Amino acid sequence: LNTHWAECGGCLVVRNGANGKYSFDYPVPGPEGDVDKALEAIEEWCTAQGVPLHYAVVPESRVCHLLSRYPYVCVSDDRTWRDYVYYKEDLQLFAGRRYSGQRNHIKKFRAQWPEAEVRRLTPKDAPAVEQFWKDYEAEFPKANSKSARNELKLAQEMLKLVNKPFFIGGGLFCGEKLIALSFAERC
Repeated sequence: LNTHWAECGGCLVVRNGANGKYSFDYPVPGPEGDVDKALEAIEEWCTAQGVPLHYAVVPESRVCHLLSRYPYVCVSDDRTWRDYVYYKEDLQLFAGRRYSGQRNHIKKFRAQWPEAEVRRLTPKDAPAVEQFWKDYEAEFPKANSKSARNELKLAQEMLKLVNKPFFIGGGLFCGEKLIALSFAERC
């Protein structure tokens, strides 16, 4: 996405670009952040570059703020990867028919790995992580998909940042064998 970021008005501003088109995430304010000042900076940049103003990532709670600022807008919710986004409560309970598949996966997993436990990844887990990547690549060869190979490479690079304050990583271990991992940005 050719992502760039800047600090404007005490806010984190993220700009993504692909095929000559740009989009911005809604500004993330710091403790003294002024979102309107950040929005003005985005508007000024778009005007100077002669590109349309486009926001791609806007928290639901901030949509009204943008609608009041820009009366002539088009709002859409067409994320094709929405199956990766869950509410916390949904992940805690997996209630209802919608999550029957996930409940079945969990039952199957618990039957196969009854001793599995979750723990935070630390630098001492580096050998287990390295073995995990080897096992993963052996089970899921990516030779025929350039984008999948690139995604795997980026995941491996990002996992090296697990000890930075803005990332957190966890592993599902059976004894000392890492059988799954998770990596998240602190928000």
